[in-house]
Amino acid sequence: MSTASPMERRRGTRRPRAALGLVASLAAVALAACGSSGGGAASANSGTGTGSSSSAAVDLSGLTLKVGVSGGSAAFTVSNFRGSGVIDKLPFKVEWVAFPDSPRVLQAVQSGVVDTSSLIGDVSLPLAASGLPEGGKLPVKVVGAVQPANAKEHAALTVVANPKAGINSISDLRGHSISYITGGWPQSVLAALLKEAKLTPKDVKLVPLTGQAQLAAFQSGKVDVSIASIVQIQPAVDAIGAKTIWDSTRAGTPTVTFSYATDKRLADARYSAAIGGFVKAQAEAQAWNALHPEDLAKALMTDLHFPEKTAQASAVVQNQGVPIDAALIAAEQAQADDLHKAGFIPRTVDLAPYFDNRYDSLVTSVPRLPQS
Repeated sequence: MSTASPMERRRGTRRPRAALGLVASLAAVALAACGSSGGGAASANSGTGTGSSSSAAVDLSGLTLKVGVSGGSAAFTVSNFRGSGVIDKLPFKVEWVAFPDSPRVLQAVQSGVVDTSSLIGDVSLPLAASGLPEGGKLPVKVVGAVQPANAKEHAALTVVANPKAGINSISDLRGHSISYITGGWPQSVLAALLKEAKLTPKDVKLVPLTGQAQLAAFQSGKVDVSIASIVQIQPAVDAIGAKTIWDSTRAGTPTVTFSYATDKRLADARYSAAIGGFVKAQAEAQAWNALHPEDLAKALMTDLHFPEKTAQASAVVQNQGVPIDAALIAAEQAQADDLHKAGFIPRTVDLAPYFDNRYDSLVTSVPRLPQS
């Protein structure tokens, strides 16, 4: 197991522990090398394109890949893989390990508690990197990315107001409390929201919370506004008649989730091959879900006990695996720069060295969806 990151050593933090009751494992059957074809592409910008992206060339029997997920959406992430059956076809086992939020999943990857991650908020990267001393560098790479193909048509995130708060539009936000989850889309949407409303973080009361705490605080009236995924906030919308005042279709943010891996894991032939197989399986699962929204909705109702309305609203967002290319890196850099200007991260940081595209050929081999 690798040592703690420079940030952890500097802050004296412990390695993150999985949230109680949120650790689940899926025993994969070594029947076929699903997600194992394709050669390794050179690393994007980082110059570290070592390690094979082909699990077919490496014996992965007996290997267990620990995949970190965010506690607020852990069960949702696992359910996203179930319908397609891709995990059961991998030639290694997958163990899901949940943590309270995206930043702590990234810490878990850094410290070796997990080997990679799935559907983790992209803002966790500039948050962690900007917290290091000048010249410091995280020992991780972004090796997989998932993004909605229809982000302009269906909102992945929504901004809702308590009906008793007297908020009818974003022009009414001054002085009100806004809850959000750090390290993911909600934080970047918050920055875009404040920019459009011509407000600064000092003009509102910011309340960072984890998923379940955010739902409870909003539904009880302890916060006036909540920025969250439809999946997380719909129960409160139904319960108190919350009003949608903005959503991610207007934010112009990348709305990408990442899979991370350490340089150490990527230098290990077996783990590198397994991570590549998982990244492709992730893309295949998203493609299957996009083509079978009714099946995904049923799975969410069964696995997570979602009301039908919530499940259907979530299932229409068509996520897909995307290549780690220059356009994605530029969008993430622009987002990080905006977060710094808004005061959410302490300094600007060059994100380009943190992206590694060695698995792009695996991801792009999965049929793409039309981009809206």
